[in-house]
Amino acid sequence: MADEIPTFTCNHWDRVYSIAWIAYVDCDKDLPHDGESLKGTVIINGKRYICTGVERNQIGTPISKGETIGLLIEGQI
Repeated sequence: MADEIPTFTCNHWDRVYSIAWIAYVDCDKDLPHDGESLKGTVIINGKRYICTGVERNQIGTPISKGETIGLLIEGQI
């Protein structure tokens, strides 16, 4: 479903700025985009957050199941 909020389980949190964190998550399914569409509301460990960016090794390619990505989180909703 296109309107479904992406949901993840966090493996590790890193603080990157005084107001931001990176949540390192493993994707549980293939995502047919390169991460840009993950910007916005995401659910991590059952809580809603604002994702403002995606950190990953392969830019411009679809995200694969099992791939670890970093979600730049700037706030909880």
